[in-house]
Parts: sequence; C-alpha cells; structure tokens
Amino acid sequence: MAISQQQLKHILALSKLDADESELSKFEADLNNIIKLFDNIQNVDTTGVPAMISPLTSHFIARQDNAIEQHSEPYFKEIAPKYEAHHFIVPKVIE
Repeated sequence: MAISQQQLKHILALSKLDADESELSKFEADLNNIIKLFDNIQNVDTTGVPAMISPLTSHFIARQDNAIEQHSEPYFKEIAPKYEAHHFIVPKVIE
C-alpha cells in the first residue's frame, strides 16, 4: 500500500500543515518507506514467540506515600519580603 500525493495533501490539510511541491515528494517518499517498514514487520514469523505483557523487565517500585506534618512557615516567614498574620503580602497584579 502506497500513499499518493492526493492522500498526502489531504493529511497535510487535516494537520493544518502546508508544504511546497519539493517537500511533498520528500514526505511522500518518507511515508512510503515507513509503510514498507511496517509491511516488513508484519511478514516476520512470530510462531513460538511468547506474548509479552510489557517490554520492560523491571517492575515499577514506588515509595510509600506517607503523610507527614512539616511546618516550614518559620523559614518562609524569614525570607518573605512581607508577611503578616500567616499570609504572604504580594504586590497587586490585577487592577
């Protein structure tokens, strides 16, 4: 199966992309090479090859998510330009 220039123009229009004639011929050749690659992959004999759930051999190990109470207010209070009654005072940005 090969992609024609008309199909390629349709794909470019759907993608909202624009290409001149020299780029069209290059894109057409590239896409047709990709399609040939997939055709070659489909012709590979996979009988006797066990199916894989995942190509990764390791399992995802996540750390335990424990809630901890950590008060960093004194630190941020010290470095804040303005701080009053548990609030940071910032310049007004919306008029």
